[in-house]
Amino acid sequence: MHLRPSFVVFAGWLIVALAVSGCGASLGVQASARQPATAPTEALPSVEPTESLDALVPEPTIVPDPELDGPAASSALIPRLDGEMSAASAQVTSGMLSPKAEMRAERQALEVLPLPDQVNGQPVSSFVVMDQGVIDHMREIFALGQTLGRNARAFSKAGDSTIETPYFLSRFDSGPFQLGAYAHLKDVIKHYQGSYGRDSLAVRIGQHSWTLMNPAWADKSQCDPGEAPLACELRHNNPSILIIRLGANDAGVPKMFEKNMRAVIEYIVGQGVIPVLSTKPDQRQGTEQVNDIVRRLAAEYKVPLWDFERVAETLPGRGLGPDGVHMTGFYQNDYTLPQAFQRGHGVQNLTALIVLDKIWQELSAP
Repeated sequence: MHLRPSFVVFAGWLIVALAVSGCGASLGVQASARQPATAPTEALPSVEPTESLDALVPEPTIVPDPELDGPAASSALIPRLDGEMSAASAQVTSGMLSPKAEMRAERQALEVLPLPDQVNGQPVSSFVVMDQGVIDHMREIFALGQTLGRNARAFSKAGDSTIETPYFLSRFDSGPFQLGAYAHLKDVIKHYQGSYGRDSLAVRIGQHSWTLMNPAWADKSQCDPGEAPLACELRHNNPSILIIRLGANDAGVPKMFEKNMRAVIEYIVGQGVIPVLSTKPDQRQGTEQVNDIVRRLAAEYKVPLWDFERVAETLPGRGLGPDGVHMTGFYQNDYTLPQAFQRGHGVQNLTALIVLDKIWQELSAP
C-alpha cells in the first residue's frame, strides 16, 4: 500500500504540532507551580452604624419624590399606580364632596394593591388592634370632629423623643422613599401629606404623660399663655387623628401614668380627634407596666391601638440603640432592602403607615 505524499506531509506536521502543544502545557504547569500562593483576601464585615435621636449626623441632600412634589423632581422612586381618574376623583380635586365622601371617592379612584398581611412574620392584626366596637367609636369621634371643623387630611403626633422629627415618618413628606411590597401605602401618604414631616408642638425630648397637658412645657413662641402643648398642637394643625407615644419617661409611677393618660384620651376625644395609642419598644426599668396599661386603656375607651411592641420583639435588640430607649435609625427609607426590617425606625415607620392606612380605610368606608 502506498501513501500519497500530501498525506505524509500532513501527518508529519500534525505530530510536530502535538509535541509542541504538550511541551507548552508542561512548561505552563511548571511555571504555575513556581509562583508563590497568594493568601485569599478576607472580606471585611459590613457594619451599619447605630443612630439615635440624640446623636444626629449630617445627612445627604434629600431628593423629593416627583409624584408628591411635582413634575420638576428628578426621577420616580415609588411604584406608580396606573389608571385614569374617575368622575368621583375629579370631584375630589374640585372640593365638591364632604370630607367622608371625599376620602371614599379618593380610594375608589385609585387602583389599590392588597395589603401584605404581615411585617416580620407578625400579622397586621397583631399590631393594628381595631375591633368593630373601636371602628364604630372611631367613626363617631371623626363625625364630631367634622362638625368642629377638623381637617380630615391631617394627623398630629404627641409624645417623647422616640417619635421626634426627623426620624419618625418625616421622610414620607420630604422623600425619597421606596415602599417595596407595601407600595399601596403611597395612597395614605398622599392623603395625609404635610403631616408626616410636621415638627409637632406636642412632641418633646423627655416628655412625660403629665407634661403633655402642662402649659409650662409649651413652646412660648407659638402657644398662647396658659395653653398646654397638646392644646397648642391641636390649634395649630387642626388634625383628625393624634398618634400618642408616651411612657419611656414615666418610670416608677404606673398609677400616675394611667391617670394622666385617661385625662389625655378624654380631652382628645372631646375635641373630635381620634387618639391612636401606641405601645413602646423599650423595657426601661420602672416602665414595665406601661404597655399593659396602654393596651387596657385602648380597649376600655374603644380607640385604635398601635401595638408596636409586638413587632419590636422581632428586631435585633428590640430595634433599640445602646441606650436601650432610642431606636436604631434607617435613613435609606427603602423597603426593598433587608435592613429596613431589622432597624427600629425602619419598622416603626412602616407599621405606623399601616395603622394610618387602616384607619383611613375605615373612615372612608360606606
